[in-house]
Amino acid sequence: MSRNQVGSSTIRLPDEIAEVLKQRELAARAKHRGIGILGAGPAGKSLATRFAELGVTVTLIDDKLARAQDALHRIAASLNQRIDGEGVSTAPQGALLQRIQIGSGIERLRGQDLVIETIGLDNVERKVHAESLQRLEGIVERGTPIASVVNDARQAEELAVLAPDPSRVVPIHIMLPEFRLSVLQVVSAPQVSRDSLVKATRLLTSFNLSVIGTPTRPCFVVDRLFVALVNEACLMLEQGQSDIEEIDRVLKIATVHNLGPLRIADLIGLDYLVKVADSLAETSGDSRYRPAPLLRSYVDSRLLGRRTGRGFYLYPM
Repeated sequence: MSRNQVGSSTIRLPDEIAEVLKQRELAARAKHRGIGILGAGPAGKSLATRFAELGVTVTLIDDKLARAQDALHRIAASLNQRIDGEGVSTAPQGALLQRIQIGSGIERLRGQDLVIETIGLDNVERKVHAESLQRLEGIVERGTPIASVVNDARQAEELAVLAPDPSRVVPIHIMLPEFRLSVLQVVSAPQVSRDSLVKATRLLTSFNLSVIGTPTRPCFVVDRLFVALVNEACLMLEQGQSDIEEIDRVLKIATVHNLGPLRIADLIGLDYLVKVADSLAETSGDSRYRPAPLLRSYVDSRLLGRRTGRGFYLYPM
């Protein structure tokens, strides 16, 4: 048996599984130069963590070095907090953290396989976002894909105005937290060239990620499905049809997942889910997607999930 360290706990892996993980990591290193990420907010931190877990070298850049340093500290802390059944990593923490390089100079993003920009998610002014995209296009080689993380179709379409050359900036969408980040949604916005979409999709797939293509609809595929599932679970709670643990247990068994929808909702953040549901209801004009009253009441009471210590479940702080 081989041992992998995660924080202070030890996970024992069968030798054949450990060897597969080792070979996968070596193959990833040989095949790829690395991933560059601009913006050390929640999305940047999550992407850096996930790619590092896949054995890829990551360069995480933020104009404020202190923010990049804080992101690295938070990544280390999140690895220590993971428990079995909630996406525990099989990569040794020290080795994983060594794959993440941080800095404040955007020129360090030159020479990467792919550069992902997350600035637009940080509530910056449109002018700041546009300037960041302009700087990126001046640094990133012409043949290298640039991806921009977006929350909704409006942000994806807005890149047509913000980017100097929108044909090469591919909108992508992720759902947090990072240890559930096995699916990336590539948005086929009308301004993006087919060549850019194909390059970005092939590259992301080569990192052993599942990539879903989605058009610029009011809500993206994973969000739409998951919001509907959480809403229905909340309605069942309100109506007394079942309780929290039973709903999660049934869905875990039925879908062969190790977590139920309410536990995952806590990990993602109930406020984020309400925001997505509100956006979907507004843009689609379909009242089915309005947040369930119970879900909104949790958010109004600042019971947002794991990061606040309580959501549908209680969490140690």
